[in-house]
Amino acid sequence: AVNLEHPGPHLQLLRGGGLLLTTGVNLPEDDAGLSAYVADLDAAGAAGVARLVHVSSVGVYGAPPGSGAVDESFVHSPTDPYERSKAAGEAQVREACALAGIELVIMRPANVIGLMPGGGMPLRGLILAIGRGLFTWFGPAGQPWLNYVHVDDTAAAIVDAAENARAGEAYN
Repeated sequence: AVNLEHPGPHLQLLRGGGLLLTTGVNLPEDDAGLSAYVADLDAAGAAGVARLVHVSSVGVYGAPPGSGAVDESFVHSPTDPYERSKAAGEAQVREACALAGIELVIMRPANVIGLMPGGGMPLRGLILAIGRGLFTWFGPAGQPWLNYVHVDDTAAAIVDAAENARAGEAYN
């Protein structure tokens, strides 16, 4: 794994590699960090990376409760710092990949859940919160606005995107 926020000598590992996976940029207060991340994409292109799968978030849409199904054609209207950072990251990564000659595929998973070694059980926590009355409304039937996807399914989708997705597209 290469941390492109602080790549150091790790970019040498990419030399001649065909694929780079990044787990997004979440630096709402750190424009310098985002700039360094984007600059490193140019170095990745020079090292021979041909394709980048950039994992972002459905947060780029800023969809409020009651929006119904949100697909890739939904208008981007990020409202909070997290959503704005994801949208800004996507825009800058698109531009950097175009300049570096790297094919780009963007993945936008929803709320990813799964067991974390040494951590809690997110789904159990959600169920307990519902039981305590902390989550009592999820919107009208047939109009989902809060979706969860298991980490294993997210990983499988990323692998599929790396191998099969059309360059230049984003997938929820």
